[in-house]
Amino acid sequence: MLREFHVHDRKALLDAATQQGWDPLPAEELDEDDLHDVVGAVMWLADSGAEAEGADGLLDLGKARRLRSDEGHEVAQWSPEPIMEDFGKGWLHRASDQPGDSDQSEERTDFAALFAAEPLHCDDPECEDEGCLWQLTPRTADLLHTALTVLADEAYDDAEELGDKRLLEGEHEGNWGVFARMPKLTFAADLQWRRRFARAADDLADDLEHDRWPQPTCTAEELALHFALDDARDLHDELGYEDDADHTALPE
Repeated sequence: MLREFHVHDRKALLDAATQQGWDPLPAEELDEDDLHDVVGAVMWLADSGAEAEGADGLLDLGKARRLRSDEGHEVAQWSPEPIMEDFGKGWLHRASDQPGDSDQSEERTDFAALFAAEPLHCDDPECEDEGCLWQLTPRTADLLHTALTVLADEAYDDAEELGDKRLLEGEHEGNWGVFARMPKLTFAADLQWRRRFARAADDLADDLEHDRWPQPTCTAEELALHFALDDARDLHDELGYEDDADHTALPE
């Protein structure tokens, strides 16, 4: 989880945290960059769910993957020493979610149920009845969802690796697939902007998962949808009829 705040009134923030039971770190544990333990106060308020007075929330991103030791997953494969971390109470999950059980969170969305194809009203190609207009079919929804999910993952990865560095025309082409496809005026964007674009693609994919047409609500989502539509055409050719049985099992 990544949360970013802009503190515009330090005193109000510290007072709000103190009222919620926060105690600052001892003076000997504080460094010169944060003599008043502002970071600690923000974290306390964010964790408690209380309003962070004197601060504005700028970014709130969350992403999670389930670790399965029985499948060889590790927290950090590069570490020569075991890594121990206390996640508190952790997530609440069903007792049936034991190693070997099917992971419900990884099951594919049932697009056949969400976007069931309706029979045409008639055979007239110029009919304007609602029953003859264009439909978002299960296969189209599945392809578009896959394209948006892949786009979001690639954008998050590229953003982390690229950081605040400026894209240079020609030099980075092919290395930063997502952001090199964008208009040149975006090449100087920073890390936070790139993360927000990735979030835009995620939001559109989430719309499809919840039985909503992916209607862009901002320029970033509009651009992400254009990219996904282009990518979905390529996905259609790449999937093959034996490579993705779940997709080909959807109604034609």
